[in-house]
Amino acid sequence: VQFYLSQVLDCYASLSAQKKWNEEEYSPTRRKLISALENTTGYNPENLLKRLPLDALYEERALLLGRMQQHHLALSLYVHK
Repeated sequence: VQFYLSQVLDCYASLSAQKKWNEEEYSPTRRKLISALENTTGYNPENLLKRLPLDALYEERALLLGRMQQHHLALSLYVHK
């Protein structure tokens, strides 16, 4: 999970600096990160959540909030973002 997150964050930083980040595009690495977040339990969701940007990676944020039993917040991300 950490490996995929680091790669996605690097990609996000590069693309957002160029104003080319598209929240709706899912690179293969981003898909692997989402799959790992859904299917793996050996990570601390709170620590990972702190690493996410506030203005992107909403699906990843919602998955982490769900792992933290913050289902209302997770659902609000899906509804409003």
